[in-house]
Amino acid sequence: ENHWTRACHEIEELRRNEEEELVQILAEAKYEVPSINLASVLINNEALRTISEDEARLLEVAPFNLIGKKLSIAVRAPDKDEIKILRESLIQKGYEPEFYMASLASIKKVWDRYHELSFAKNVLCSCKYLRTAISVPKRSLSLPACADRSDFGFTCIPANPFTSGLTAPFIPTC
Repeated sequence: ENHWTRACHEIEELRRNEEEELVQILAEAKYEVPSINLASVLINNEALRTISEDEARLLEVAPFNLIGKKLSIAVRAPDKDEIKILRESLIQKGYEPEFYMASLASIKKVWDRYHELSFAKNVLCSCKYLRTAISVPKRSLSLPACADRSDFGFTCIPANPFTSGLTAPFIPTC
């Protein structure tokens, strides 16, 4: 790595840090909401499923955690009217939304996770009575008609095109 490349990386790091500091100052002083830097925060897949990627990008929001009904959402501009409408919509759906102001870099980190999530929409399911696996939508997962509920010879795994459709086991709840 040459001197110029290293200098560019250092300048970029300074810009990111400056943006995070500015967000923290604005969140506390102007908007009176907590701020968050999502750089090292694990993103909860269930939280991502509460707001579509298109809506998240349009509103510049990023759902990042869901515990029970408490939904944590990073926002770029907490005072926008659209955020108030989103809050009401989520409350009507039974969630308890908590908003945090975040940098665009933090929000983009969450948006990138939508791409990963799209590969886990279907699962491959099989039971000992089937010779081939079937692909079913994950949200509508139920035992195939051939599976006797008293005899679970049933296996599900998330479909993933990067690993020929096979990843870690997914165990359905019955």
